[in-house]
Amino acid sequence: MSRRAAIGGGIAALTSLGATGPGRADASHPAPTVVALDWALAATAVALEADLVGVAEREAYRRWVGAPALPPEVAELGLRTAPNLEMLTALRPGLILINALNESERPRLETIAPCFSNVIYTPQHRPIERAIATTRALGALLDRANQAEAMLAHADTRFEAARRRLASTGRRRPILPVNFVDARHLRVYGAGSLFEDVARRVGLTPAWMRDTNPWGFATVGIEAMLDGVDCDILVIEPTPPAARASLDWPGLWTSLIAAGRNRVNSVPPVWAFGDMTAAARCADLLADALAPDGGAHAG
Repeated sequence: MSRRAAIGGGIAALTSLGATGPGRADASHPAPTVVALDWALAATAVALEADLVGVAEREAYRRWVGAPALPPEVAELGLRTAPNLEMLTALRPGLILINALNESERPRLETIAPCFSNVIYTPQHRPIERAIATTRALGALLDRANQAEAMLAHADTRFEAARRRLASTGRRRPILPVNFVDARHLRVYGAGSLFEDVARRVGLTPAWMRDTNPWGFATVGIEAMLDGVDCDILVIEPTPPAARASLDWPGLWTSLIAAGRNRVNSVPPVWAFGDMTAAARCADLLADALAPDGGAHAG
């Protein structure tokens, strides 16, 4: 059996188990080199110590995802939704990591290598549960089952450390994680988002109770937040320059924080559509922002 056939068979077996099967790659075949068109799966691959040789939009990953850092030798593959197929072919990967946006190109991509798809964000709104399943499935496929379990255990340690730090403050205010789209519009994260799932796990209450899309956010104008509850607003970086200037405007945004009604914290980048590494990083950053004197995070 060829390595390609072995990998393809492994993907099929994991898919039949809902991508949660505990198996591992055939020991007679080395773990494949990996390329990623999806940043969440790229981060998982780095954490699993996989042989990651290419990532789409590599520089944007560094700006929006932040951690875990990509190996410096990782090749640039072009756009996530329109990768450079010549580069992909030249790298001769054993596995391509994709998400739902790449599904229409799956037949073409699979002429290069088998594909493994990201299934973390669904209308069922269980991102951490799905991220755990994805971690184990990819770990099994890459012969990194032990690394997958260690990664999940470390995430649990960081969740618990953040929960303890936040509990020590006695705080009760809901949190409202947002990204600026531009100076007048925000992505507000609620049900189904990584931020909400992590917040509940570490003992926080989400403020946004209105509808969200399957990725867990709603895009709104700043004025839509004027009717919200008192909360701590967490501005997830990076912020567009024009939007950053708006933080100091007199006007709608300023009125949100007038007279201490809301507090605003700027939070370093964490990928809103991320994996278990993003979930653990999110827990750290929530504790750093809201319980800065509660002790250092677990790392």
